[in-house]
Amino acid sequence: MFDFYYQSGEFGSAGSTDWWSVSATFFGSLMGAGIGAWGAYWVLKEGKRLEYKQREDDQYSFDLKNLKYFGLLIKESIYYVQSVCNECIKQSGIYKASDRTTFPPIYFLNDFNLERITKRINQEQLYHSYKNIIGNDNFNEIIIHIDYFYSQTEKLKVLIDKDLEENAVAKQTFLDTVQDVVNMLININSNKDLDEITEDKINKLIIKYYTKLYNDQYYYINMEKYLSLFIEPLSEVLSKNLDKHNIKEVYQLTTKATRFLIPIINKNNDSFVYIDSITNKLSENIEIFKPLVDDLFLKTGLNNETN
Repeated sequence: MFDFYYQSGEFGSAGSTDWWSVSATFFGSLMGAGIGAWGAYWVLKEGKRLEYKQREDDQYSFDLKNLKYFGLLIKESIYYVQSVCNECIKQSGIYKASDRTTFPPIYFLNDFNLERITKRINQEQLYHSYKNIIGNDNFNEIIIHIDYFYSQTEKLKVLIDKDLEENAVAKQTFLDTVQDVVNMLININSNKDLDEITEDKINKLIIKYYTKLYNDQYYYINMEKYLSLFIEPLSEVLSKNLDKHNIKEVYQLTTKATRFLIPIINKNNDSFVYIDSITNKLSENIEIFKPLVDDLFLKTGLNNETN
């Protein structure tokens, strides 16, 4: 019976399972699944790495463009502040060499870059771009200087416009007073209220007024010239005839005309002391400011560009 079972294959080797093949197939499938999983993981990881790198590249490109625009605004602002200083220094010299009764016009370039940095651009966004690319701690110091440049140049504009207007009004009032004196003299002479010698002196002064003074442009008139050639000699003539009709009234007007000079000169002097002070401080701060933006210009390529 045992021989039968054995021979029938119940316990024999004939037709038995090939465990090596089964194992090989199983482990092959397992390895294939592992490789597939690892491959999928690698693809996912590499995809995320490339995505992150792309984001970094995009951020760097954005930051660089942001900083280049910032740098251009700063470069133009430096040029503008220097031009303001140069113009103020130039006109201050012209004023000091003059009779000091005329406040010279001071012309500024039309520039809004300081205002753009101070009021319009996104400074927080710029700060992050600056830290990402430049990396130093100069950003806040740069903004503080820009705010200072903006406030001081705006202050100069307001001061100069105000002083120009006040100077023009004062000189026009002076000229109106002088013309009132001339008109009154003509009226007095036509009434023959003066002796011939006095009348002749007055007529000569009136002629001198119209030939040497009247054609001057009011803004650029030399007030000292008006006083020395006309008002002062006229006052001397009138002072000897105060008892004559209307002479006292004219004399009072000449006295009023002489009182315009000193206040105008003092006002102009005070203004230029202030202008010179602001200009000097701006010039000093520009030199302090320039090294702060060296790295910014270097990283954005602006150090090789000219205005």
